[in-house]
Amino acid sequence: MSTADTVSLPLSAKLEYKVEDLPDTNTVEEELLSDSDNEDTEGEEREEREEEGEDVVDAKKCKKKKLFKYFDSYIPRIIKCIYPEGGITSDARQQTNSALITLSKKISNDAIDLTQLCGKKTLSVKEVGNSLKINLNGDLLTHANAEGYKAIEKSKEKDLTLKKGSSRQQKAGIIFPPAILEKFLRNFDNSKIMVTKDAATYLAAALEYLCMEMLLTAVFQVKEDNRVRITVKDVEVGIKKDRELSLLINKNNIIFLGGGVVPFIHPVLCV
Repeated sequence: MSTADTVSLPLSAKLEYKVEDLPDTNTVEEELLSDSDNEDTEGEEREEREEEGEDVVDAKKCKKKKLFKYFDSYIPRIIKCIYPEGGITSDARQQTNSALITLSKKISNDAIDLTQLCGKKTLSVKEVGNSLKINLNGDLLTHANAEGYKAIEKSKEKDLTLKKGSSRQQKAGIIFPPAILEKFLRNFDNSKIMVTKDAATYLAAALEYLCMEMLLTAVFQVKEDNRVRITVKDVEVGIKKDRELSLLINKNNIIFLGGGVVPFIHPVLCV
């Protein structure tokens, strides 16, 4: 059929619209005006809040991300192990957490440097142990190494008995999670070096021992003063009384705000 042969429909076959079916122009205009008024009022409210300094955030985007506090929540658990009847102030806990973060960064960075110097692609227990030898000395180093190897042996034994869902810290019998120390050893995903699972467990156990030693010296101070809660002054004075801990803290330039000094009176002044 050619385009020239067009078929014309009769008028009766054409669709007839009733006037009632068509939308009222007045109602449409009113709806449009109301929508525009709502948008204007919302915009004015937003501008007023911005002028007052309030943060304007959509409801979908207002989900707060959980803060990652490293060792902050694990320090009270260590205190319950060594001093069940006592506690620690929030300021002392936060500053102890900051000191542990500084030590973790230093030990991890040294271990990464040693791995790169050896031309290796995987960071193992050996590099972490050598890094501890650089930063620690004396009995502190001996006991930290012993705790690290003990945790690795426990985790290997518990691999056969515990279920698959159990965590690495449960298998190793420690409080500090190896996952946190693994982040430091991986330089927070900024390093291409791979890390063995035993290296993170070893460092977590060694750092937990350091934290326990720091808090033990503070507990002695609290008991001398007949108090219950550990303060920043107790932590700093206790560390300064221990020669090896004091050397470690001074080497890494760790300062406790609001701490104290070791009380000392020169013998000449004593009457």
